[in-house]
Amino acid sequence: MREIRFSDRAKATTLWLSAALLLFLLYETAHLLPPFLWAIVAAYIFHPLVSFMARQTGVPRAVWVILIYIAVFSGIAWTIINVGPVIRSQTIALVRSGPAALAQVEQFARQQPILGDLGLQPELGQLEREAAARADDIAAVAQRMALPIIERLAESAINLFIFLVTTFYLLLNAERVKASLIGLAPRPYQHEIEGLLRRINDSLGAYLRSQLLLVVVMSTATFVFLSIVQVEYALVIGILTGFLELIPFIGPYSAGAIAVSVALFQGTAPFGWSSLTLAIAVAVGYFVLRQLEDTLIIPTLIGRVVHLNPILVIFVLMSGATIGGILGLLIAVPVAAVIRILAQYLYTKVLSREPPYVVPIGSLDDPVQRLLEAADAGAKRLVLVSPDSNPALQQTGTYQKLARVISTEDLDVTFISSDTIARGLAQTHGMRLVNPAA
Repeated sequence: MREIRFSDRAKATTLWLSAALLLFLLYETAHLLPPFLWAIVAAYIFHPLVSFMARQTGVPRAVWVILIYIAVFSGIAWTIINVGPVIRSQTIALVRSGPAALAQVEQFARQQPILGDLGLQPELGQLEREAAARADDIAAVAQRMALPIIERLAESAINLFIFLVTTFYLLLNAERVKASLIGLAPRPYQHEIEGLLRRINDSLGAYLRSQLLLVVVMSTATFVFLSIVQVEYALVIGILTGFLELIPFIGPYSAGAIAVSVALFQGTAPFGWSSLTLAIAVAVGYFVLRQLEDTLIIPTLIGRVVHLNPILVIFVLMSGATIGGILGLLIAVPVAAVIRILAQYLYTKVLSREPPYVVPIGSLDDPVQRLLEAADAGAKRLVLVSPDSNPALQQTGTYQKLARVISTEDLDVTFISSDTIARGLAQTHGMRLVNPAA
């Protein structure tokens, strides 16, 4: 019985068809991916903690994963019960304050004669009415958010179950999953693939954990500052500021603009200040927090984890948010960092030359057969070394055969020999020579 063996063309065809089928399946099942992607994100965030605690205490990983589940869900439940109503009420109030702020802007603008002289008097009435309508709509939606929608709840429950199970499996078997991925590569290349996966893993894990911590730190610091200067809606603005930190350049300035606007148009100001003084104080506070973030927090937490150009980061974040919403915004930069690592790896492989394959030829060896054996092994750059006198290398027919093999297999061959006759014949047949005495 003979074994079925694929030719090189059949192997290439199989790989391309498999890749096309995989892409087609991913496209058709893209709507099912979010809980699995969220599970990967959660696993990257909590894997170091689980590994550290299991290593330090000797308690099985499964126990620590369950304890983390209990702690996280307890924290979420406490937040929903105690903080959720405050966030909801502040959000509704902040949205409804928009029309009043526009009215104040219009009144202030009408009191400036220079704007009238320039023909720049604004007509914000229509905009104010639209903002009021939008605010009522948003408030009404917020009021109805608690109404049960059976189909949506069922879908969310299924996705939550998939997320929890997948996260538990990834945290429990992280090292086994990694070993399985490395095991897919041929044994001679596993060490190199392991190094590549380690770089990807370090980049993904460091970025996701640092971004999560950055959001928490900036949300807390901003909330404390705004509470001290008694800015309204401090909790909502603080949380919003933390999440806007995920967007470089645009995010922090947008958060500052929102806080300054609220301070400028709120009804009362503390410490006997005017609204303008409060707005200036908020602007200065945001500037100081931003400098502390750039000087202390970002270098400590993030450093240069992803090594991406800031303009490219903005484009990647916008693309991620457009494609995947909040999840896309969160994973866009680390995915781009992974693509960058893979592109660098492939770029190096494409441009790097294959190391020479040395083919020693003894005094009794058949040079043509030795060359064919090296070519069959996949070598393209070869160095034929004949330290001893070989009768076959003193015959013209041998070099004719060597030349045909070199042409047929598209080989790059260098010939090294101390035999004067062999060197002369090799040079006559166009082979590259290296003097062993050089």
